[in-house]
Amino acid sequence: MTGSTRRPGMLSGEAYIRRVPSPFSLEQILAYCTKIGLNEVHDAASLQSFEPNLANLGRLQFLHNLAFPQDVSDLHYTKEHHMPVTPHELYQSMVLDGKGSYCFGQNGLFLGILRGLGYRAYGSAGRVLVPSRVSPDGPMVYSGLDHYVILVQPLPAPRDNITFVVDVGFGGTGLVRPLLLADASAGDPQAFDTDLKGGWVWGSYPPERHRILQGSFPESSLETALGSGEAPLREWHFQVSHAPRLHPNPDEPEWRTLFTFTEDEFFLADIEEASFCVSNMPRFIFNNTVICTRRIEVALERDEDEEEAKLWGGTHEEKWLAKWNLQGGQVTLRAGSRVLEERTVATERERLEVLKDVFGVNVTPEDEQWMKGRLAALPTA
Repeated sequence: MTGSTRRPGMLSGEAYIRRVPSPFSLEQILAYCTKIGLNEVHDAASLQSFEPNLANLGRLQFLHNLAFPQDVSDLHYTKEHHMPVTPHELYQSMVLDGKGSYCFGQNGLFLGILRGLGYRAYGSAGRVLVPSRVSPDGPMVYSGLDHYVILVQPLPAPRDNITFVVDVGFGGTGLVRPLLLADASAGDPQAFDTDLKGGWVWGSYPPERHRILQGSFPESSLETALGSGEAPLREWHFQVSHAPRLHPNPDEPEWRTLFTFTEDEFFLADIEEASFCVSNMPRFIFNNTVICTRRIEVALERDEDEEEAKLWGGTHEEKWLAKWNLQGGQVTLRAGSRVLEERTVATERERLEVLKDVFGVNVTPEDEQWMKGRLAALPTA
């Protein structure tokens, strides 16, 4: 069941997010800003004058996505085989050591930085749709709480409890722009300049779009009234569309759900336990496959791409991203549905070179020793 009677942008009970201190020092926040290219924040005075508004939130999300790859190399190519998630670990690994992370690390770092820049924000957990372990070719099923998103209130009074979703940790099909916390089932672009209206936002490259729907969890034991069979609308369903308007395929659904999340706060203790499970249990893809995604800024390359963007309502002000993807030994560069480059790596030495040279991950040839005997290992050179 989906649909909503809640006012657009409101948390349950129209709650406000309080200000929470950042775990990062002034020097660490400035180093992060230098790392992502937010050059106007370079000292205490410029940090003090930084405006924690919606426009800057969008800039930060975009720059973070460019600066940090979706990367699990720490899990495979270090002696500890550990994915950092605490603030101290994340700053060392991502800002200083040139690594990326997955959702817990990416959004954990980003949340701490947002708080340091003056934003009111907190993290919440999600369940990802994954293939069933019982019937891998059957319907997708929801995972445990193994994704992490951020909820932010970046608008001034009297709209200071209007909430947006940001997520810098889902990978190749993940969110790249702030998304109003509002049901988007009407099918229009989101709007908040005058009247608030839930809707879709652009993804990385046309025709990719993202939206959320308010709904219920399919396996919920709750119902709105005894015997009604209707579960309460306590979940948000994050969806992606790759359906083109120029050449639609009537046999393909326009939207598909990637994960569902709630508004319950997810704390560091929750993150540490969830990350330990995700990074150590063999059934999770991160444990048995080397995955990496790096986004690069691009312009629309074809007239068809520009026409697609215009048909959906895109403007020349939008910024677009292509994506390098590594999964196992397969490396691809995509812009929208087009594959621009493709190659295969056959050995660990080749994969480490690609991680460093293409994805910008700071690994060395000596790191190959830590992969020996792991499920994700390729042959040695």
